[in-house]
Amino acid sequence: MTRYLLIFLLCAGCTSATKNQSPDGPVAAQNLPADSTYVLVDSSKSSIPEREFSGFYINGNEVNTFRDCSTGQTYWVEDQSGQLLNAYHKSRSNLWYPYESAYAEVRGFLKGKTEQGYASEFQNTIVVTRIREVKQKSFMTECYDFQFIALGNEPFWNAEIIPNENIIAFKDVATEKSYTFPYAKPVVAGSKTSYAVKNDKGESLKLVITKENCNDGMSDRNYFYSAQAELNGKHLSGCAIRKGDKL
Repeated sequence: MTRYLLIFLLCAGCTSATKNQSPDGPVAAQNLPADSTYVLVDSSKSSIPEREFSGFYINGNEVNTFRDCSTGQTYWVEDQSGQLLNAYHKSRSNLWYPYESAYAEVRGFLKGKTEQGYASEFQNTIVVTRIREVKQKSFMTECYDFQFIALGNEPFWNAEIIPNENIIAFKDVATEKSYTFPYAKPVVAGSKTSYAVKNDKGESLKLVITKENCNDGMSDRNYFYSAQAELNGKHLSGCAIRKGDKL
């Protein structure tokens, strides 16, 4: 009986020691409540101040990143509460395409480089503690660094050329389909800027943007560029916005 009691006490001591170990890393951010605020387990290691961030969030297979508007740096995201991911899903439109970025304003802190999994590919990790806003980006989003946005009416369509995300996205509203293509540098000849791209599905897009006044025919907005698109042989016409245009 004495021997069994001794074994029990030794095992209980091992369990207690395990529970009292401090988590690894400069900041302990575990045991989250149901809301979007982190509770730091070890406050002695939480000297990193929180601050506001604005940028573009992307989530998908093996991707969970935030590109900071103020620095242009891309961070891996820790969002243990799931609030950011939930808001991201709610912001998506019917024509959302995989890995489409959404504009986000969050509060959190940078905890440095992590050596775990895909996070190790990034020089810093942002720990998100509170969500301010997550919404679809548009040409009016201040730090959205697109090259051109082209759009047309009847039938409705739009194309976004986003070099820093290595993507040209095309949304055909009439058929309720979206297409993505790898970004390629345009050919510039005189007043025309031309893109010609294909993707691994065999789909193709040609887009010619011309420096000339244009009206979309449905609003009082005047544009400085016209746009001609050819999507898989389908011809479409519209107008275009260049980053920095004041409409």
